[in-house]
Amino acid sequence: GQVIRIYGASQDITERKRAEEAIQRANRRLEALHRLDGAILQARSVEEIIQAALEHLAQSVPADRISIAILDEEKGEATVYAHGVLEKDVGRGRIVPLEGLFYDLPGLRRGQLTHLENFESLAKSNEILAQILNEGIHSVVNIPMMAGDELLGVLNLASRQADTLNEEAIQMGREVAATIAIAIRQARLAQQLRRRLDELEAIYQAAQALQHLVTPEQLAQNIIATLEKILDYEYGAVLLIDESSGRLLPFALSDQGKGPEFLEADKAYVASRSPRLGEGITGWVAQTGQSVRVGDVRQDPRYVAMRENVRSELCVPLRLGDRVIGVVNVESRRENAYSENDQRILETVAAQIAIAIQNSRLLEQVQRHAQELELRVARRTAELLEANRSLEEFVYSVSHDLRAPLRAITGFAKIIADRHRADLNEEARRYFDYILQAAYNMNQLISDLLAYSRLGKGGISPQPVPLPELLEEILSELESSGATAEADIRIAPDLPTVQGVPTLLRQVFANLLDNALKYRRPGVKHRVEVRGRTEGNRAVIEVTDNGIGIAPEYQEKIFRIFQRLHSQADYPGTGIGLAIVKKALKLMEGTVEVESQPGAGSVFRVTLKAAERS
Repeated sequence: GQVIRIYGASQDITERKRAEEAIQRANRRLEALHRLDGAILQARSVEEIIQAALEHLAQSVPADRISIAILDEEKGEATVYAHGVLEKDVGRGRIVPLEGLFYDLPGLRRGQLTHLENFESLAKSNEILAQILNEGIHSVVNIPMMAGDELLGVLNLASRQADTLNEEAIQMGREVAATIAIAIRQARLAQQLRRRLDELEAIYQAAQALQHLVTPEQLAQNIIATLEKILDYEYGAVLLIDESSGRLLPFALSDQGKGPEFLEADKAYVASRSPRLGEGITGWVAQTGQSVRVGDVRQDPRYVAMRENVRSELCVPLRLGDRVIGVVNVESRRENAYSENDQRILETVAAQIAIAIQNSRLLEQVQRHAQELELRVARRTAELLEANRSLEEFVYSVSHDLRAPLRAITGFAKIIADRHRADLNEEARRYFDYILQAAYNMNQLISDLLAYSRLGKGGISPQPVPLPELLEEILSELESSGATAEADIRIAPDLPTVQGVPTLLRQVFANLLDNALKYRRPGVKHRVEVRGRTEGNRAVIEVTDNGIGIAPEYQEKIFRIFQRLHSQADYPGTGIGLAIVKKALKLMEGTVEVESQPGAGSVFRVTLKAAERS
């Protein structure tokens, strides 16, 4: 139990303790910054961000007075928010002139921090420093709040003791200043985005309200309702330029919540006081085409009073291309009631209003022209009815008055040709044959004309018509007349049933088959084929032949009345058959077209409504 010798070791832990304390301070600073970040995230405005920063700084930095100044260098002023032991330092921001507020503003713009201690000598030449010194402040640190290269504001730490604002406090201030600068920039961007979204929403709503074609009276109501939704005003008006007098006349006015009777009286009042181009703010805008936003009309020499207690006015031009047609004007009893954003919205909406007014004027013209057109159509219809009556009388005359003498000519010519044929020489007999043939042709022409004119006279009552049966009947009649001699005729057994009028369909296919059999090529076995198919609710029937064909330049003309491509001697006919086909199909809501080449035959394609299947 006897101590013979003692061994000991010692170590200087000063640096380690300092490091631990530095880490602890850093942790406290990070924790404070973390709490500040949370508070900033919950803030809804720049002012709330600043108030949150001041409160957290007051808990983390040994300063007697902390302030944040947000700069507006364009206006030459700053909004100062303060937190400190002095009662007047606590509260909302106050606006102060920028000049003299910071003794080294150029350095702050470059991001340089300034730290003043015992500044009695500087205070003699600086009013702000003298005021701070009188309040007992002896140490001041100004920390720039930079967003990129832009100085948004200045964080100010002030202490009554010169050695209180140490490096740790300044570092905390730097970190907070950087955080606030970023938060303010983001808040401003978010505010701009919200403002832009509100602006776009207002413009969209205006576009929706003004896009319909309406009368000028309805449009005026739509315009005022639209303006009331997007702008705050006591008086609103749309004035249009009267080019003949140069006056601005009321087009749309707000009734100010007083009803239609007041509105009519107010229109009369405004019309009686309407300025001319160049007179008043509205006249100046109409003349120059430039918008005007006035925060206090009493300070604007252009203002001409029409209402009591007006303080703010916003007036923008109505443009159609390069031409100014009027103005949109809103007024308020409050000073500085309208912002640059309000002006931008109203200018955009004014462009829509100008287009709407132009469209309304065009609508008026169209309606007026439509009324005039209706009158002309009514007169023209009466003329056509009279012409139709005259045509019917002409047809009746052809049917009765012309046929009687034609029968007499035919009868007597036939008697002479039959009874005295032996007494006539060859030339006389040939002439009498010409007379008879001409009489027969004339009689056929009259019959075809009557058939063409009577199409549809009895009314149209479509019904299902099976085509195979109809075509067999037509073919039987053609065979009895000898038209089918030496021809190969094929009719498909599966032809569709169509919706039509039997008598009209008979005329259509009788003429098509007669033409297909008539126009043959010499020396070629003649062939005619009828095929059909259904396409959706339409039936397509094709009449095909291998005859002489039709040149492309004549394929439209053949459907016109009296259009013949060949002489009567070569191919007899009246030139009315295909006109009957086209007119009959039109009455049944059908069509006909032709595909043909000379020497290669023809395809006549008929399209009709297919009968519904039972």
